[in-house]
Amino acid sequence: MEALKSTATSMGGRVAKLNEQVATGKRINRPSDDPGRISQLHNVRQELSNQGVYLKNASQAEQLLNVADSALKDVHSTLTQARELAVQYANEVYHADQRADATGVVDSLFGRALSGANTKFNERYIFAGTAYSSEAYDGTGSYVGSTDDPDSVIGDGLSVKTGFDGSGLLTNSSDMFAALDNLKTALNADDTAGITSALDDIDAALEDVERGMVEVGGEMRRTFDAQDLASNLQVELTQAKASIEETDVVDAYSKLMQLQTNFDAAMQVTSMQRYSGLFTRI
Repeated sequence: MEALKSTATSMGGRVAKLNEQVATGKRINRPSDDPGRISQLHNVRQELSNQGVYLKNASQAEQLLNVADSALKDVHSTLTQARELAVQYANEVYHADQRADATGVVDSLFGRALSGANTKFNERYIFAGTAYSSEAYDGTGSYVGSTDDPDSVIGDGLSVKTGFDGSGLLTNSSDMFAALDNLKTALNADDTAGITSALDDIDAALEDVERGMVEVGGEMRRTFDAQDLASNLQVELTQAKASIEETDVVDAYSKLMQLQTNFDAAMQVTSMQRYSGLFTRI
């Protein structure tokens, strides 16, 4: 009798568990359902969370790098205009007053270049290195930022720059601000040789900015690759998670029906034995 009760109780528990699986569509509803799979499930969930963070970081990095790329293009355009001005006024057909009048244009170009070098994104000065809470260049065009590049983790063992040392990216082997100052000085002095020398300095500055654009482009490609990788891993991990925790509802329902039939039969036997024992005692 006691053995039958124990069997019925066990079957009742299995019926309840299968009922829950059919209702929720999940194989695991609590740690005790399958301790071995819980560890697996925890690891998959943690990795899914990591990929979400990587995607967010990569998306923010992409936005910052787009701003950096636009800033560099504007600085390049500014220096190109300064170059054209230098070529124009190096010509002997211009006289001193005309060259002096052109210094106002150089002042404007200097301001534009300085504004580009001090570009901000989300209150961060992009070209100030890790000292991004302050401007990268002061009013004279001197670098006052950090020489370290900040970065962000966008994958397992993968990071991307989220800021740049302006002294390395913008004014590496040249100094665009000194070049513009020299051009202004030469124009004021009606010095064609000085204008030609400033033109060489501007060319060197343009080469530095172009190298900077290539570097930023490389970082952007890394963010694109990281986003693709994280997105693909999210899909695979989501499928793995479903495989671990979700049950085959049709199969579970079939098992439930069979177990329910067996359980009902066991309960009937138990009930009959109870009444038989009662009759015997009477």
